[in-house]
Amino acid sequence: MSQDRKNAIIEYLKSSYQAHTIILYGSNTAMLPEHDLDLLVLTDHVRESKRDWSQVAGMELDAYIRSNWAEEDVRGLIRFRQGHLLLDERGEGLRVIQAAQEAFAKGIPQQSAEDYALKKNWVNKTLQRLNEHSLRVEIRKNELFSLLLQQYFQNQAWWYEGASIASQRMQKEDPQAYQIFLSGDFLAIADLVFGKR
Repeated sequence: MSQDRKNAIIEYLKSSYQAHTIILYGSNTAMLPEHDLDLLVLTDHVRESKRDWSQVAGMELDAYIRSNWAEEDVRGLIRFRQGHLLLDERGEGLRVIQAAQEAFAKGIPQQSAEDYALKKNWVNKTLQRLNEHSLRVEIRKNELFSLLLQQYFQNQAWWYEGASIASQRMQKEDPQAYQIFLSGDFLAIADLVFGKR
């Protein structure tokens, strides 16, 4: 990306939100124009977190506007570990990236047996309802796929770092699981993740 585009994005976020920290993260840190830009924007001028999907200098933004980063849970923080600082007036951006790298290095938190059992139970109940034709079921299918994917990563002791990175890792390190998830067969995916029922 040209320096002019980068400057335009920084200026837009500074003028719109009085940003003091901007971190570019995710699968498009090369800032390719055909993909959106995932940005964490920190400011003292918002009370509640918000999103900005504006288009600036020919780039589509997906910016999380926040007053701080401390409330991030560990899993949410991980996404910033390979972030690039576009603006860091207070050194807070560097602290976010370092905290994410430290959390990543420690490994994923161990899942409790109770949490595993609750998820397995929810998956089994949801699988029984998939033949119903309703908007509620369609929404549940999305939730089910997301939960199964994240549980698969938990089982592998891999961090789930978002859809792009997750699919690349799975395709490279477990192509058979990748194909099962790609099939969209919820029963086969559940068997892969939780074992045969």
